[in-house]
Amino acid sequence: MNVFKRAVSQIQKGAVKSFQTFPAAIANALAFSLVTIVRIHLDWPEQESYNFLFNCLHWAFALGAILSLAAITAAKSRIGDKKSFMTANVVGVLAAASAFLLLYAFGGTDPEFTGIRYKTISIIAASRVGVLMLISFLTFIVMAG
Repeated sequence: MNVFKRAVSQIQKGAVKSFQTFPAAIANALAFSLVTIVRIHLDWPEQESYNFLFNCLHWAFALGAILSLAAITAAKSRIGDKKSFMTANVVGVLAAASAFLLLYAFGGTDPEFTGIRYKTISIIAASRVGVLMLISFLTFIVMAG
């Protein structure tokens, strides 16, 4: 039993350390998970009218998490001071917030033109966010290496 307690303690210490290292990335990932949990618990007829909102939230939180990883890694590996660390975290949160606002306000398709009953994220908007996530991921790999 002592081995089990030690293993759980090490896991908790690792979780705390990773949250201290990447707080904005973990916050975005946690928010992404919460949106997913809500989606799972809603039946499709209830969720259908909120599908655009949930999609915007998912894309925004995914971008925020990946961009936060890249920005924090760059701040820690290249600069290393507290101010750059805080700036990187703020950049990740602002990226998620602005991505959500831009997707929700301008990233939808008009249901009249698509024949779908509810608004969806346009292909161009999803592609733009996807490219930003890819660039952020590649930046993270370069900065971490």
